[in-house]
Amino acid sequence: MTQNDKDFGGVLNWEQLQQWVQSQDLPGSGPLTGATELLGGSQNKIFLLERGAVKMVLRRPPLHLRANSNKTMLREAQVLKALSGSGVPHPDFFAVAKTPT
Repeated sequence: MTQNDKDFGGVLNWEQLQQWVQSQDLPGSGPLTGATELLGGSQNKIFLLERGAVKMVLRRPPLHLRANSNKTMLREAQVLKALSGSGVPHPDFFAVAKTPT
């Protein structure tokens, strides 16, 4: 693997991420085949993940959590999940995982 070996400063643990992806009902099949860090996140790390021909975005808190980082991200996930199927423009939501506090 090439891109998969990159842990982006310890932010992505490939073994754990691959296991999590396989355990979720996410688009595509098989393992992740690549990741690119996207710029622009002010408080969170954002990655474009590739799973074969499928591309999706992963948002995760930084290694050193700020106060309420997890609560904020979980609240955002709840809103996106609630908007699913509505006429309100929003990105598709696939899954959320709680991180240790």
